[in-house]
Amino acid sequence: MDVSSLERETGVIAVRKGTSRKRREKGRRGIGRVMAAVALAAIGLALTRRMNPMDLGAFGPLVAILLWLFYTGLVERRRLEGFHYATAVVTVLASGFLARQIALDNFRPLGPIAKGSQVAALVEHLIGAALSLGLGLAAGIAVRRLEQARGWDLAPFFRGAIVGSFLAVPIVLVILDQDSLTNPNSGDRWTALGVIAAGFAFGGVVETVRA
Repeated sequence: MDVSSLERETGVIAVRKGTSRKRREKGRRGIGRVMAAVALAAIGLALTRRMNPMDLGAFGPLVAILLWLFYTGLVERRRLEGFHYATAVVTVLASGFLARQIALDNFRPLGPIAKGSQVAALVEHLIGAALSLGLGLAAGIAVRRLEQARGWDLAPFFRGAIVGSFLAVPIVLVILDQDSLTNPNSGDRWTALGVIAAGFAFGGVVETVRA
């Protein structure tokens, strides 16, 4: 065997070893992601297991969204885009609104057959949670298409808007009576929503300018 043939065979062996190594590393990453997804699902079930139907409808989607963002950002190490933030914001808002409407009998997905039944009430709140997730996903897709059509990056706006909303919550708790916030007939609820909306808009604009 001449030197050139030996070099070619050596190169082929090296390429095969490199390819097999990449396949093993890819397989390990895949197994690690599956294990992380299973662990996060178990955490989600543990957090929601003892919730009553209304809390499950209101906070179940919030738990799911937080775990999804955690998995996307830290496990998959992907950049959170406008799609993720828009999905999260709309899902959380819609889940709280729908859970309250179902509890007040203003929205009954199962109609009159759900009255007086704990199982039916649970199903109704699960339907509300599924609807909120669907609305959030639709909003995320709409934002992604808008970004692609206009060449925008809306992630900084939503990131700042979320921070601004969270910073507005303590202000609401300080300036308003907490008992009035739980009263559906109180006008303070609209004031609180206005303050949080202002924090949402201000935080989004500030982060967009900074970016």
